[in-house]
Order: sequence, then C-alpha cells, then structure tokens
Amino acid sequence: MNKDIARWIKDGRKKGYNDEQLKSLLIKNKFSIKDIDDAFKETERASKNERVTESGKKDFDFWDNLKYIFSDPKKFFDMIKDEPAKYSFMIFIGTAIASTALSYFASSFMGGFAGLGVFSSYISLFLPVLIVIITLVHASLSHMMIRGMKGDGSGKDTMKVFCYSLVPYYIFTLIPIIGLFSIIYSYVLMVIGISKMHNLSTGKASAAVLFPPVFIIGSLILIVFFIIFRYFRHW
Repeated sequence: MNKDIARWIKDGRKKGYNDEQLKSLLIKNKFSIKDIDDAFKETERASKNERVTESGKKDFDFWDNLKYIFSDPKKFFDMIKDEPAKYSFMIFIGTAIASTALSYFASSFMGGFAGLGVFSSYISLFLPVLIVIITLVHASLSHMMIRGMKGDGSGKDTMKVFCYSLVPYYIFTLIPIIGLFSIIYSYVLMVIGISKMHNLSTGKASAAVLFPPVFIIGSLILIVFFIIFRYFRHW
C-alpha cells in the first residue's frame, strides 16, 4: 500500500472530505487508480481492526446500528463490509419469519383475504417464502451483471446487500401505505449497497438491481400476450 495515499486519506477524512472527493484529489495529484483503490481497501481494513474491543469482538451490533439503514445507509454498508454473510442471512430469515407470523395472525383475525377463508392462511404463509426464493434468484442474477461490469467484491457481498436491504420491507410491510413504500426504499438500499460493496457507480448499481426483475416481468408479459394471441388466432 502507498503510505502517501494512506496519509492523504487519513488527513482528508479528519478535515471532513468524503471518499469521492479524496479520490478526485488523489487522481489530480497523479496517483494511479489501482494504488488509490488498494489504499482505500487497506484503510477500511485498518479502521475495522481499530474497532475491535478487548474481548475480541468487533464494536458493531446490527440491532444497535439498525438506525443507520434509515439515517445513513452508506455508513451502514461500510460497517458491514467485513461481516460474515451468514449474519445477514440469519437476520433476513428471522425478520421474514416474524413478518410471516404477524401476517398469518392478522389474516386469521380479520377473517382472511377478500373472502378467501382458509386459503388466506396459506397465502400469508406462502408469499414470504416465495419472496425469499425470488430474493435469492434476484441476487444471483444481479451479481452476474456486477461481474460483467467488473465490480469488486463477491457473491456473498451481493447477498448481504439484498438480505439487509429487505429488512425494512419486512418490518413495515403490514402497515398500510407505509408497507407499499417500504419495498421502494428497499430497492433504494440495494442500489446504495451494491454501489458501496462493489465499487460501482450509482447508474451501474441501479442497472444491476433493476434489470433482472424488469427483464423477467417483461418476458412473462410477452409470453402471456403470445399465448393470448395464439389462442384468439385459432378461436
């Protein structure tokens, strides 16, 4: 690691510069992009080590820092870069199960969805499971695009972003209106997280997050229209 760049980063952060401003200044001062990226990665690694407590545990607790998902998502994703992917998946599954249980009891208490009776209970149980499956497929397709865009990071980083990003959705999904907007916010978090974890521009991160569902939904619509067209053509 170039120690001059590391010193620039350390001093610049103390003066209030953000990472993008520091990168621009370093490029203007003729430092190579590779050396700059390596220095930032090493600096992040060093700052993580500084947060290790005497007991050997990192000074980070998801539930204590859940507020950062809402107040400062960029900081949150910076903080979980070196965290094992299993924690994000456990929290994702935990919130999904809790949301499923609440949905089940709510639908039972209100007499089911739109008169569907006993089938509403099965719907409330099946939908969250379906969302988990869709999330895994979505994350896999997005990571394929990220690899094509030469993004940094691994598939585990992508999975961490998707798992944590959907936590707000599962927390607020049962609240009318707010629940609808929560999925939009989850997609915003995905874009921010992919951009931070894989060192991609916001535009590329947005494409990686939004293209798979748009492509799948568009393909399904075309298939339905094709089937309808074939049916009426021979009718």
